[in-house]
Amino acid sequence: MPHGAVAARCYCLRACTWRAIVGRQQTDLMLRISELEGQTIKHNLEKLKLQEDRDKLYERFREFRDKYNQLVGSKAELQTSLIEAEESKLQVSKALLDLQIENNQLKEMCVTRGTPCRVSCCSSPMPPSTASTKKSLTSEPSS
Repeated sequence: MPHGAVAARCYCLRACTWRAIVGRQQTDLMLRISELEGQTIKHNLEKLKLQEDRDKLYERFREFRDKYNQLVGSKAELQTSLIEAEESKLQVSKALLDLQIENNQLKEMCVTRGTPCRVSCCSSPMPPSTASTKKSLTSEPSS
């Protein structure tokens, strides 16, 4: 075989080998590209699912925050109402005590004067003997 033919044949073998190597590399690269595209799609789907989950959680957070704010407002209103009711109760109690004090003062005046009591709680007049007894019990001897 002539030297030129051997060289041509070597060149042809080299070219075929290179083509096979390049073809295999291209195939490997295409497979790798396909795998990476698949992973990218998978990651994008996971990312979308996580974003949806985040949006749902944020919506629940907003609902809880709104409910919390509503409850805080309601609590403040109830406390204000309770304070007003307690103040009203105290006013009524004070008025009742004032009336009881006034009633007791009127009874004492009746007893000390020895006059029949005209206070509504004491509708019956005091007998003179009781009035004098009470008068003597209330007056202390002076020293």
